[in-house]
Amino acid sequence: MEQKEIILTVDLEFYYPGNNKGEVKDFDSLTIEEKIKYDNGRIEKSISTILKFLHKHNQKITFFVVAELDKFYSKILKEIIANGHEIALHSFDHKENWDISHFEKDLEKCSSFQKKYDIVGYRMPRIKITKNHYPLLKKFKYIYDSSIYGTRPFSCNGIKVIPVSILPYFKKNIQDVPSPLSKKLLTKTIPFGGGMFAGLLQKKGKFLIDRYISVYKKPPCIFLHSWQINNSRYPLKSLIKNPSFFSYSLDCKNMLEFFCERYKLTRIKDYLK
Repeated sequence: MEQKEIILTVDLEFYYPGNNKGEVKDFDSLTIEEKIKYDNGRIEKSISTILKFLHKHNQKITFFVVAELDKFYSKILKEIIANGHEIALHSFDHKENWDISHFEKDLEKCSSFQKKYDIVGYRMPRIKITKNHYPLLKKFKYIYDSSIYGTRPFSCNGIKVIPVSILPYFKKNIQDVPSPLSKKLLTKTIPFGGGMFAGLLQKKGKFLIDRYISVYKKPPCIFLHSWQINNSRYPLKSLIKNPSFFSYSLDCKNMLEFFCERYKLTRIKDYLK
């Protein structure tokens, strides 16, 4: 029997404690050296495990990478490419300031990174893109974006949109821009493709994945954060201050291997072909 297909993606970024609610008062204000110290080897450990599982099962996926990591982790990124995976962009430094002027400067800052790894895809931190951002993605020669939650792929302002997958309670098709994770979205859908729900559902997410494939006849797009694999867990103090991070404190290593065993994983650029 032919395996069902999933577009599995990983957001490769620093372990994030939650600004003003976790252990670090303002994580975004830290220098990259301070972030590396706080990360304490999680990136190397997580990516090593992810690549091991993917190689074992001959699977290829897309990594959305924060560009500033290339300066200190180029060896890891080269290993990702050498193993046949796709690198896409996840902004320069994951900071949240997405007015159009800042967005253009951020894309310009990432130009050399984009060229180095032949990048054609983009995902905005916090999945908060608007239609006004798409003309700039087109200007910088990006082909696709995965910065909304939705049901089916579609095109918007010349950009192919690959939504992080949801299952609506009633309405069958949701293709809205913007469409971030919000209370409004939760009243209408189960955003099972996001890292928060993946952490909560673990292997039980298979029911929603298979349901999505049955309804839409397309592979769902699911993402994990790199630090959700080999997770050292959030300190209790952080979880008390920010209970929504509980799902991120659950290690997704077993779920990743389950996906590798049960589904055919695909890179976004291959899916678009």
